[in-house]
Amino acid sequence: MVWVFLFAFAFASPEEITTIPQIGPHYRILTLDKSENPQNILEIYTKMDDKCAFENNEHRDPTLGFYWMMDRQRYKPLNGMIRRGIAHRLDLEKKSSAKSFGIRLNDLKELNSDIENPEVVVTATGADGNCGTRADIMLGPSDNHRVLRLTGLHTDSRKTILPPFRKVTAITLTGEDVATGETIRRTYSAKH
Repeated sequence: MVWVFLFAFAFASPEEITTIPQIGPHYRILTLDKSENPQNILEIYTKMDDKCAFENNEHRDPTLGFYWMMDRQRYKPLNGMIRRGIAHRLDLEKKSSAKSFGIRLNDLKELNSDIENPEVVVTATGADGNCGTRADIMLGPSDNHRVLRLTGLHTDSRKTILPPFRKVTAITLTGEDVATGETIRRTYSAKH
């Protein structure tokens, strides 16, 4: 099953921590808005220890979790089938250190994108319990391989009559050039 979303990234700043009893303390990496029922958002989060290092799950990978915020206010756990679909679309890469891991944006493979490595590098920021996250992606040759600190990702889709019932038509990355601070917005459209 393919899940297509409108993505709106929200990054945790130092000291930003969310506690939901069913999950416990965690740090938001990004928020996804889907194209249907946009009032419901999907939160993607991680967990860190008091030294701002990513905690591991039972497979020794960094914790990468998801949950719904219905009407942007009420917690709702993710259905297992939806969780598997999302985990495929946002593929967890192996941790490169206690302070960094990657998430592969697999939907970019279906588009006319010159991004050679569609990996978002998630980095822990802060120290001594004053933790946060940031997420960066390297753009392609058409953008001189600049590194984009993501502030938004928007995905357009259209309905289809056959499974997976949604087709990605465009993804727009929005953020800031890490080197210059310049605002960048790039749209990658579907292959024809």
